[in-house]
Amino acid sequence: HTRLQGDWNSDVCSSDLKALIRVEGVPLLELQARRVREAGASTLWVSHAHGSQPAFPTPWDVRWLPDEAPGVGPWPGVMRALRATKADALLVLAVDLPAMTAGFLRRLVERAACGMGCIPRSAGGLEPLCALYPLPSALLAAEAMDPKGEPSPRRLAEEGIRDGWMRSFVVHEADAPFLVNWNHPADWTPADTNPAD
Repeated sequence: HTRLQGDWNSDVCSSDLKALIRVEGVPLLELQARRVREAGASTLWVSHAHGSQPAFPTPWDVRWLPDEAPGVGPWPGVMRALRATKADALLVLAVDLPAMTAGFLRRLVERAACGMGCIPRSAGGLEPLCALYPLPSALLAAEAMDPKGEPSPRRLAEEGIRDGWMRSFVVHEADAPFLVNWNHPADWTPADTNPAD
């Protein structure tokens, strides 16, 4: 039985602010936390922007992983979660995927074989911020990456597929909306969201 821990990253385009936007009356960060929990994660790691920690009252065990510098993207948060977890696998989920469902995440986890990770492949390519990374393979590969080669979650996933410890699956058209992210304020409207109080 795979022990699973979850990390969701909140770095892109002031995602700490996006994390507090309400979707169906719930802050997006809390909504993603619920989804990761429902997918089976025992511990929740939250990577967040340097110098901030989103207000997030929750009954769950949440561990905060602040970026060590501003504007560094998702890689340091994923790396820190890989180092911190004691689980067999780390489920990474970006905070800015508002249509994501716990069901999709459960199916993602179920697709992974013992000791292997799993990543969706959408029309836009691999989705490294909605993926299951196996331990210790992912951590060993991440630590071996040359910092001058611009390490990234995408590169880690590509290496995992090449080296046989990650597998990808094609996202069916009906599931494609789950992987649409919010990168700009124009991506969300007051009609379907409202700012957190």
